[in-house]
Amino acid sequence: MTKQRSKRDDTSPIADLFGLPVLNNPPEVSSGSAPAASAPATAKSGKGARKPFKIFHPRKAKQDRTYNRADVMDLYGVGRNTVTNWMKEGLVTVPGHPVLFRGEDLNTFHEARRAGARRNCSPGEFLCFHCKKVSSLKGAAAEVHWHSDHTCTLRWFCPRPTCSKPNETFQSRSQVRILEEQGVNLTSVEDDYSPSRRPGEVVQITPKSEVIHEPVE
Repeated sequence: MTKQRSKRDDTSPIADLFGLPVLNNPPEVSSGSAPAASAPATAKSGKGARKPFKIFHPRKAKQDRTYNRADVMDLYGVGRNTVTNWMKEGLVTVPGHPVLFRGEDLNTFHEARRAGARRNCSPGEFLCFHCKKVSSLKGAAAEVHWHSDHTCTLRWFCPRPTCSKPNETFQSRSQVRILEEQGVNLTSVEDDYSPSRRPGEVVQITPKSEVIHEPVE
């Protein structure tokens, strides 16, 4: 004889069936209580920061090949908006739909873009690698670090008050003399790894003179 299964009382809580404590009166959250503290907001990533103007090689695309938008994005490693901006700047497309680009037109566009980004500097002028502005160092201070008797590194700060960041450029002895004639205040220093330095000697260098070796007393 089979036993008749007793019906479960639907009014009993589920937790009571498994021997768990039942919370009869759960605490009510008042409307005036402060909301739970959210996780601290992380700092914004560098995605939103504006990237500097990038120049691509003018022979990167194949002359006789046709590229679609996705191919151009993969070839130059750029996004869809960048290709759209190039089209607004004058990148020629093949008439019709979908949008196609000839390799010859891509190379022509980037060659013109590369030429437009060049800066012609007069004697005593330099291009700041940070603000991308040409400034004159006349009356400014610069430090010359000599690597040999003929080559050196010129270290200077951008004279623009809004930038004032350090820069380095390679110069020859003749270029250093031109800078001195233009009124640039130069301070000459010879690095320890210079080939003209010999152990036990103090080296003094001026832009218009040769290397002077003085024995240590």
